[in-house]
Amino acid sequence: MDQDIRALASALTGARSDDFNLLAEVVSKAGALALSYYGNAPRSQLKSDGTDVSEADLAVDELLKAALLGARPGYGWLSEESDHDPGARTSPLGWVVDPIDGTRAFLAEIPDWTISVALVGDNQPVLAVVFNPVKQEFYCAAHGAGGFLNGEPLKVSAAHDITGIKLAATQRMLERDIWQQPWPDRQKVWAKSIAYRLALTASGSFDASIFNMGNDWDVAAAHLLVEEAGGLITSLRGNPLTYDGSIVRNEPMIAAGPALHKALIGRLQ
Repeated sequence: MDQDIRALASALTGARSDDFNLLAEVVSKAGALALSYYGNAPRSQLKSDGTDVSEADLAVDELLKAALLGARPGYGWLSEESDHDPGARTSPLGWVVDPIDGTRAFLAEIPDWTISVALVGDNQPVLAVVFNPVKQEFYCAAHGAGGFLNGEPLKVSAAHDITGIKLAATQRMLERDIWQQPWPDRQKVWAKSIAYRLALTASGSFDASIFNMGNDWDVAAAHLLVEEAGGLITSLRGNPLTYDGSIVRNEPMIAAGPALHKALIGRLQ
């Protein structure tokens, strides 16, 4: 973590540097809090949309909200696990938060979950942290200043041929009738957290990720990781993603290096 903070903070100045240092410090503390619940059978329940929420999600969300908004009271707030600030759509800057992305993995003690926080301005992420506390993988990025994993620069895969790629996508997604032809041989890879899946794409561990939908809090931070690593993340039709507080995304999305992104988009009907 310290390596990331030093590597990225050195490239930032003024308010953006202050915001990044705050974000990194708070997410690190949130990771320690989440780990105190992990493996200790935290209480959980189903939400109205059928997804799980645990006492750990709520505790981490409370810590993040108190610390980030306490330090930046004028910023907006959009989180999966707390009431949305009505100003989130109108504030020049706002935090977009998933306190635990991959709650089912967290509850099953599968180390694929992350804490995902972005600072969004002008409908685009400008700062991002995606932290996997179990694996101690601290991904961070700032718009125009690069992205890092534990102090090492992020770089997307240079793959351009679809055959043999490490592709994170469900079989159901690949069997949809939107594709022109059957898929060639490929390696199936996966991570329970959307944010972590995209972070692994940003680091080049996965060549590409195609996923059906996600909310702003699932995608915003990892979006910036992919872009700062030299990749592209768009809708499956190639449309850019924006973050205006509308929350839900219903269109499938794709993330990959530029050449592979073009090849994957080219398979559409």
